[in-house]
Amino acid sequence: MALAHSSARSIGRSGMPQSKQVVSSLGTRCVDIDVHKMFNDFMASVSQAIKGSGGPAVVAARLGVSTQRLCNWLARGVPVSQAAAFEAAVDHRIRRIDLFPGEWALIWPELAQQYPEEAAECLARRARKESADAHP
Repeated sequence: MALAHSSARSIGRSGMPQSKQVVSSLGTRCVDIDVHKMFNDFMASVSQAIKGSGGPAVVAARLGVSTQRLCNWLARGVPVSQAAAFEAAVDHRIRRIDLFPGEWALIWPELAQQYPEEAAECLARRARKESADAHP
């Protein structure tokens, strides 16, 4: 579903939106999205990818980082500079495209050539966001 507008409804202690009200491009339907639940669900799939690839110690060793650092990434997100290595370390169970859905086509143009339809959607989503930010 293409989104035309979104606005934060409440801010938690972390400063992140607790939920967002999203209006479809047709403007006919509103739904509440719990941003934290979406993030937690995604991070659970990242955690499953790590477990499926041998566990945190194995994946950390493949990356050349400590297990503690890898676990910090689960809480804070994988750094852009480590995303390609992380993708390989978890046997491509999680792709860079999944880790950075709003920016991957700009960060890794070579992936945009491999996934042209997904890249077009990523760039269109980014353009809509920038347009909405410029004209509040």
